[in-house]
Amino acid sequence: MSVQRITEAIEKLGAISSKVKGNFEGLDSAKLNMKITPQSWSIGQCIDHLTVSNRSYFPQLKAAASGTLQPGIWGKVPLLPGLFGKMLVKSVSPDEKKKFKTMNPFEPSYSDLDPGVISSFLDTQDELTGLISNLSRTDFRKTIITSPASGIITYSLDDLLDIITLHEERHYRQAMRTAEHFKML
Repeated sequence: MSVQRITEAIEKLGAISSKVKGNFEGLDSAKLNMKITPQSWSIGQCIDHLTVSNRSYFPQLKAAASGTLQPGIWGKVPLLPGLFGKMLVKSVSPDEKKKFKTMNPFEPSYSDLDPGVISSFLDTQDELTGLISNLSRTDFRKTIITSPASGIITYSLDDLLDIITLHEERHYRQAMRTAEHFKML
């Protein structure tokens, strides 16, 4: 089960990496920082947000791979991780129309981003896929992750893989809408 799950997640992450590289790698700072509205995120901010949020899981992924990850108190409450997992998977889905406020630890940079934001994302993706590939002996459904944004929010490693891949697709599409709006492609 876990080898297939790992392969699926890595393929999805690889597809997003390829799309980001193919569509955004050649953009200059001015284009990466353009916003449709003052409240919306630029392409650079969408990509930076993914880098920041994915990196926040690295310590727990390393601990899960080594077998040293310990769930917090909230992760031990029956049914709670399942409820949070389902809620988060739905909320980050690319098809979810409702917008959610990003929690502070996951906020993108609000300064001008340079083209290095794309290479930083791609490097983070490589590291993330490496961490995920090390999880082959981990029980994805029983391993409980605590959200880096709130110690109360817990979910299974299985849900985390969906959360990460769906979240990436959601913000990639958001960045594409900005690129299409300004006719960059």
